[in-house]
Amino acid sequence: AEAIVGTPIDDALHALLLGFVVFGDVPQAIVFAGAAIIVASGLFEGGREVSYTGRDEVRVAVPDLTSGTATAAATTVGPATVLPTVPVTPPASPPLSTPPPTPPTSPATTPPATTQPADTQQPTLQASAGAVEIYDAAWPECQNETVVTALATDNVAVISVTATWAGLPGSPLAFTHGSGAVWTATFGPFSGLGASYSQDVTLTVTARDAAGNARSAAVVVHVWGTCLI
Repeated sequence: AEAIVGTPIDDALHALLLGFVVFGDVPQAIVFAGAAIIVASGLFEGGREVSYTGRDEVRVAVPDLTSGTATAAATTVGPATVLPTVPVTPPASPPLSTPPPTPPTSPATTPPATTQPADTQQPTLQASAGAVEIYDAAWPECQNETVVTALATDNVAVISVTATWAGLPGSPLAFTHGSGAVWTATFGPFSGLGASYSQDVTLTVTARDAAGNARSAAVVVHVWGTCLI
């Protein structure tokens, strides 16, 4: 049940009557002035309560600290104000960027193999003998051998020079490469030819390159079996 609470006016009247009846106390002028102030205050408070008539009543649960339960207390608030609903617009997402298309990859092309033309050029060759006559080795006082010199060149390279002949031993004869285009070989000596031996021996000197191209030159040396001094 709700508690009965007295107003300030009731309290003042009760106090005056109780003092007069019990104690015979007659209030002084200042008491009446205070009572008038209390009465005016009560009237003013009553007028405020009347002005709040029609407002919404909201009960607020006030916890009871002694019993641990919540008691609903009534309080008066102003009329409820309905706020307009403002639609919330979500932030616009940035447009997704589309990556540029990947250009097609061209297949790797292998350049055609370059075919070098075949080397068909023959070497150039010049050949000569230091002595055009030689004698049997039995005659040491005479010329028994001769140095054959070949000058051989090629557009790429000369790889060998040889000399061949017939009628005497030692053929074929390989030349030795000197400086530059010079190739040399020694023809002779020969022994046991006989006193009547007398022949022109033709040496065929041949220069070859790496492609197998060859060029030949002839050198003639006269060989004697007897040295007549």
